[in-house]
Amino acid sequence: YKLFCEQFPDTYRQILAVYKDTVVLGNAEKTIAQCQQLFHSTSKRFVQLFNSIAKCHTFEGVFLLAGSVVNQDGGIGYMHTTPGAENFFLEWCHADKDEMVGHFKAHIYSRSSLAMVVEVFDSTEYVLLLNYIANSLFSLVERRCNWASGRLFPWKNLLKSLAKSSIICYNFPDKVLFPGEERQPCPKSGSKGISDLTLVECSTLIATLTDKSKHGLHFIVKPDLHGSPVIYGAPLDPDLKHAFAKRMYANLKCNHHG
Repeated sequence: YKLFCEQFPDTYRQILAVYKDTVVLGNAEKTIAQCQQLFHSTSKRFVQLFNSIAKCHTFEGVFLLAGSVVNQDGGIGYMHTTPGAENFFLEWCHADKDEMVGHFKAHIYSRSSLAMVVEVFDSTEYVLLLNYIANSLFSLVERRCNWASGRLFPWKNLLKSLAKSSIICYNFPDKVLFPGEERQPCPKSGSKGISDLTLVECSTLIATLTDKSKHGLHFIVKPDLHGSPVIYGAPLDPDLKHAFAKRMYANLKCNHHG
């Protein structure tokens, strides 16, 4: 090891770090039995590391380790405390090792399950919203809205597309981000189109699109659209700061003179 460090004095740490990463990546795509073996060997290495640090440097520590795949890692869980940290959870959390491992598994399983639900619900909600908008446009004037049938719905450029097709949108919810409008403060990753909408905003838009009353979001053909707003916001509540509804033009400029 000393010879290795002498040969690569400036980069030996990076080389070792990359080597460790390759070892971990090389253990991917294992069977359930192989994953269990890897888990137990990893636990032993952690125990040795924690105990060595506690013995040599008097650093005390606790670690919990468990698999996060719900349907295959049920029997994988481990907790270890160094001698100076024994009974920490029992005294402060009133739970022994088995209980703490159980709580830890429940925590990570809950988070992973919720993440999967949000991911599925998220994508489904956006697709549903786009389908509602596209169907509303097609039912209005099919020939004018060929741009709505493409693989990628032009959410960012929706106002320009509506203006080009001489279509006006009425009763767009005021509390929902308008098409092409950037959320403030602007995210570092930039605009992601319709993905900038929150799930609440998507649900609000879907509700207004399915509202068949005069208060629902709807589209109207207006041949003499030149210079007129393309989107008219829904009537405002009396207690809001603006007296009139929001309007947006094809160039993305807005005012509250609706």
